[in-house]
Amino acid sequence: MCALSRHVPLVGRAGRVTMGGMSQRPDHLSHQEIGKDAIESAVKAAAVAAGEVATIVSRAVQEVAGALGAFATELYEIKDASQKAAEEQGREDPQD
Repeated sequence: MCALSRHVPLVGRAGRVTMGGMSQRPDHLSHQEIGKDAIESAVKAAAVAAGEVATIVSRAVQEVAGALGAFATELYEIKDASQKAAEEQGREDPQD
């Protein structure tokens, strides 16, 4: 047997692939291998979905924080304007 024949698959009788004297069925996967691949695909899909949900939640939290911050700023400005108006009112009309 030459060195090349040990590394080149040869199709023998009954459609079996031989590699250096060892016989294997081409493209044959066991039920366990198929099950493992299905579980692996499901876990990967779940991880992608969880990542997408986490991104959505993170963006939503950022938007809510921004909206609450803007609201707090607005309340502060309203309070400040109200105090200034009250001070001006007190200076203009001391009889009240």
